[in-house]
Amino acid sequence: MPKVIPIALENHLAQPLTTIATCWKVEWLDGNIFTYTDHDVNIYGGDIVGLADNLVYEASAGYNASDVANNSNLDVDNLELQGLLISDSINEEDLVTGKWDGASIKIFQVNWADLSQGFMW
Repeated sequence: MPKVIPIALENHLAQPLTTIATCWKVEWLDGNIFTYTDHDVNIYGGDIVGLADNLVYEASAGYNASDVANNSNLDVDNLELQGLLISDSINEEDLVTGKWDGASIKIFQVNWADLSQGFMW
């Protein structure tokens, strides 16, 4: 997805202190959707201006992201995540049977203190 940053969020990111949370939406090949955030409380997608989803992004344990590689139109081309994700929606049986294999992941950031500023992919 192209990197389009709403002006209000861009102005927030330029500040010395920010209140940014990362959210990610995981979709299995069978269509099941799981949503998470690194914020310490859940974030409701319906409150994020411009997102147009009514999903709850579940507060979960943190992760570390590698550098993000972009292609010529600024779409994300490569990203590697490592970390611990603790959620009741993740269980050993689903991991062993490969339900998470091949899942698509969409990642975006928001200002958790002011969701009216929109989001950035």
